[in-house]
Amino acid sequence: MVPEGWKVKKLGELTVESAFGPRFSSDLYDLDGAVGTLRTTDLDENGVIDYDAIPYANLPSSFESHYLKDGDLLITRSGTCGIPSVFRKRLKPVVAGAFLIRFQLKSEVSSEFVQRYMLTEKGKKDLGAIASGGVQKNLSGTNLAKLDIPFPPLSEQHEILKIIKTWESAISSTARLLENSKKRKKALMQQLLTGKKRLPGFSGEWQTLKIGQVGKVVTGSTPSKDDPLLWGDLVNWATAEDFKGKYIFETRLKLSSAGAAKVRLLPANSVLVTCIASIGKNAIAGTGMATNQQINAVIVNAEHSPEFFYYQIEFNTSKLIALAGTTAVSIVNKSSFEKLKMSFPSRNEQDAISKILMTEDKVIEILQKKLLHIKKEKKALMQQLLTGKKRVKVEEAGVNN
Repeated sequence: MVPEGWKVKKLGELTVESAFGPRFSSDLYDLDGAVGTLRTTDLDENGVIDYDAIPYANLPSSFESHYLKDGDLLITRSGTCGIPSVFRKRLKPVVAGAFLIRFQLKSEVSSEFVQRYMLTEKGKKDLGAIASGGVQKNLSGTNLAKLDIPFPPLSEQHEILKIIKTWESAISSTARLLENSKKRKKALMQQLLTGKKRLPGFSGEWQTLKIGQVGKVVTGSTPSKDDPLLWGDLVNWATAEDFKGKYIFETRLKLSSAGAAKVRLLPANSVLVTCIASIGKNAIAGTGMATNQQINAVIVNAEHSPEFFYYQIEFNTSKLIALAGTTAVSIVNKSSFEKLKMSFPSRNEQDAISKILMTEDKVIEILQKKLLHIKKEKKALMQQLLTGKKRVKVEEAGVNN
């Protein structure tokens, strides 16, 4: 179904010129090179180009025909194929790499409109349908030329893009706020968890303690998966997959009463640390639960704050990774984990520091939820606007809402 006033044309019909990116020897790369070389890795999943990451090279003059023009549509053709992007002119010339196909489009359609359309569910589905290969998908210029592109008059395209860019601006500003909040928390951790900055009213030396002195370390276990009677919906049983936030209240898998009798049960506020494979994923048990053997849990004693210990583990993740070594499967055994040393002030100071960091966590959580919401709303709006399901008012085009 084509909306009134819209057209559908093949990408090849809308193209003035298309070409694959050139290949060249890696010895031409130079920090002070005269030509930028855009790679597929310089694009994110939405086709946003990280211009600061582009390497430069000293390419011969024969490459001038490959210089990208402002507004060129680029599409990745191998690996993570089908990611569309729009190039914007830089001070130095830039060429696209060999795994990118560039399209210079006719004036009747905006390359930014086509790019945003390709990012809709419909656009992604169409791109996937023309990709060839098994696990490693590929797109050819010939197949891409056959891709159907629905589009309204140019004036409506511009109005649609104006709306979408407003949402993209909101996403960018929220992402910057989130990144700044994470940096602020990291800086606070660097100061507060090392004693470099003391809170008002606190003094005295900090203690250096082994984890085994802070609480009881419990390594989890896995009941037999072959016995369905051990599994049910009674007791939470945590694995690395359940580490999706600071606290774990619900787990993907649960144990029956029979299964719970075969594992070590942990009280709420136990600090959970992954010590096999994905080293250093940390969380606090929001309720009583058990864990698999990938996790070392610390039942923190009364002299210490579980929250403060959680932040110390988060701050010292690099030490855990170093303990794991470089074996095929990274592992920190219980004995080594218990001997890892960290610094601790009095319990009252631990609580005060934790309160500050918890406030930072709340700000980060709010921003993460806001960012997720804006992205979801933008995605739904793009799906409607870029397929004509929802129309925008453009006086000169005579299009009604």
